[in-house]
Amino acid sequence: MEVEVRVYGRLAEMLNVRVVNVRVNGETTLGRVLEELNRLNAGFTKTIIGENGVVKAGYIVLVNGVSVENVNQYKVKPGDRVDVLPPAVGGYKPK
Repeated sequence: MEVEVRVYGRLAEMLNVRVVNVRVNGETTLGRVLEELNRLNAGFTKTIIGENGVVKAGYIVLVNGVSVENVNQYKVKPGDRVDVLPPAVGGYKPK
């Protein structure tokens, strides 16, 4: 059984992929699922996760559309979908 992880923007560039299916055996922490993405880029979790498993400012981590603040305390199960978004950049600059 798997958890689907979707990454966006520069995070997808870091991993060279937009969707990763992570195998899990029953319920586990979101932190453990995200650590699996380190096999694609060793610095991935350090980029988005700070001290004690808290998502760094600007980054957004969603599980089934619900925002998560601490990945080590949040449980996921097979069939869940995780979205990891980088900080928003750019914007409209009027002439």
